[in-house]
Amino acid sequence: MWCIVKVRVPKKLETQLNELTKESARIWNETRKFILSQIDLDYLLSLICNKKSREANTILNTLKWDAQKAIKSDILHSQTVQAIQDYLTASIKSYLKNKSNDESHNLPRKVKWYPLVWKNQAIKFVDGKIQLPLARGKGKIIVPLKKKHKKQLSRFLNEFNGVIRWAVVTRKYGCYWMHIFVKAEDVKADVDVERRL
Repeated sequence: MWCIVKVRVPKKLETQLNELTKESARIWNETRKFILSQIDLDYLLSLICNKKSREANTILNTLKWDAQKAIKSDILHSQTVQAIQDYLTASIKSYLKNKSNDESHNLPRKVKWYPLVWKNQAIKFVDGKIQLPLARGKGKIIVPLKKKHKKQLSRFLNEFNGVIRWAVVTRKYGCYWMHIFVKAEDVKADVDVERRL
């Protein structure tokens, strides 16, 4: 079972987040250029059309790993950079899969801003605050939670044995929002198992 807690990020962090989302976009754009300059899209499409998508995925994954070695950030956490590159590669794979069935699909575009993504190992929930690390020596982003969000997140983590899998910071409606994705044990499945026993 997935649970999502949506929190508005305080206005005082906006300047810092503007800089970070621009850096995130730079990682996206450079990785996009790196991967697209080294692949033959027609060849990959022919592989997918001939039911050889495993080969196409292997080529893209190899390029993603090469990009992860070549493209770094001085201010973003290394896992954030990896997550951006993972999303881009998945987007290209989706494009190839859909393009083989429908010509109207487009490659991922260049962007000016891109959301910030943290994976579970990097996220800390301490004293009612979410701590999101930046690159080594750059500190961290600390987002205080309101009482209702603390209660909701604590419940997902404690009662349902949940684990925070991702935290995503996006800009919407003129302000930043943080979405905390929690993977919790499926209580219904446990109940079904007990009924069968």
